[in-house]
Amino acid sequence: NFVDLAGSERASQVLGTGARLKEGCHINRSLLTLGTVIRKL
Repeated sequence: NFVDLAGSERASQVLGTGARLKEGCHINRSLLTLGTVIRKL
């Protein structure tokens, strides 16, 4: 099982907005894609 650390915080609670929020979204998408690939193996 994977722990989704990027999505564990609410966007409104993140101190740094903008770039950090965007980076978190990219990490989230990457983790979801990785999970999908592993499930299909």
